[in-house]
Amino acid sequence: MLLVRTPLPYSDESLAGFMIRVTEANGYESMADILSMAGVSNRWRGGWKLELGHVEKILNFSPGQLRAISYTKSSAQSAKGLLLGQDISRMHLAGARPRVCPDCVKELGYISANWDLRFMLACPRHRRSAVFRCLECGKPLSLYRPKLLECSCGADLRNLPAEPVEEHVLELQAVLAAKALKQECPFESACGLPMADLVAMSLRTLLSTVAGLGAQKLENLGMGVNVLELMVGHAADALSQWPEGFRALLRETGAAANQRNQNTTLSFRKAFGGLYDGLVKRGPPSKEVEFLRKTFVEFGLDEWTDGYVDHRLLRGISTDGRRFQSISHLAKDLGVMPSTARRWAREGLVPMTEIDHATRRYVGVAGPVSVPRRANGKSFGDREASAFLGIPVSVLKALRVSGHFEVRHIGKTLKSFHEADLRSFNDRCLAVVTAA
Repeated sequence: MLLVRTPLPYSDESLAGFMIRVTEANGYESMADILSMAGVSNRWRGGWKLELGHVEKILNFSPGQLRAISYTKSSAQSAKGLLLGQDISRMHLAGARPRVCPDCVKELGYISANWDLRFMLACPRHRRSAVFRCLECGKPLSLYRPKLLECSCGADLRNLPAEPVEEHVLELQAVLAAKALKQECPFESACGLPMADLVAMSLRTLLSTVAGLGAQKLENLGMGVNVLELMVGHAADALSQWPEGFRALLRETGAAANQRNQNTTLSFRKAFGGLYDGLVKRGPPSKEVEFLRKTFVEFGLDEWTDGYVDHRLLRGISTDGRRFQSISHLAKDLGVMPSTARRWAREGLVPMTEIDHATRRYVGVAGPVSVPRRANGKSFGDREASAFLGIPVSVLKALRVSGHFEVRHIGKTLKSFHEADLRSFNDRCLAVVTAA
């Protein structure tokens, strides 16, 4: 049996929206009648599984004619999600939670495919929130409604009041919509979003980034991760005034991690591992998220005071002028083996900071380092050195630890005192006395 009216799909139309439009054109009460006629389950919830071949038959379409707006690649058994032919995760489809911009439908006459995304909550063109719920019956908008702009209860959706939407959220929505519809993206942002980097992302990567940023903020607040309205807003917050918005999120994340692990010293990787893995490490093409990785690691180098940044994360990032650098990098600069640099750290011979008391990991203090060198000359033990200077052994050791006694030469052992250093310290003391 064929339908009487068989409108053609638009190239950028939502599949779910097309099914509602066919329902409206033929005067049926809901899409369920169309699906039953096609021999397809009338419990379809707008997800990726829909046997389009059966629907195409009752529309008198050629096989595959609906494939361009399908949510699957080849068949209802395919596990991959698609939107206008673009690979996305199925979890990023709106599915049974439809939304619509009444102004767009009035202008276009159909629902565009960007409204199939679960993170589309507002219309950047009309600067208004989307309609999710009918104000007459109070129920969420349903796929099984008689018309594009008519609720299942019969209420008109065209004139529902729209809530205001913040500018930086609208800018993020504009990028999502343009990516979904394969249109030119905006390249300028009044709110400081990194537009060039966002535009360079695939739709799949962009959606994953929004999900990761939003979910992390909700986790920091101790909230569930499925509050879509909050997720999108928080993701826009993190991307605005780049990179300050992102750094603010990282500060909150670090504070939350420390609060959960009050008795443990966390490395940068342990404190931010979940967010780093989700945004950068697992899945997204490295070129598309390089700006996130770079900003992430630079934050660790500049601000993370409770731990260190593993050198394996520093790919392509300079450590010049940073607070710390890894012991392996410092050893390379000093021309010694890492084991030697670590031993010097234990002996207090080079400026290093111990940041993990459990494993005694050391990182070097950034900046020029005065390194003791092995030199010819006589070496003194503790008692001999203290006798040479005429001060107690305990005082000499304290002066060495504090740095007032400068170690510029290494004798036979690391703990010995070289005669050149002793004479230099003695001369400095005499100079002070003479000046007084």
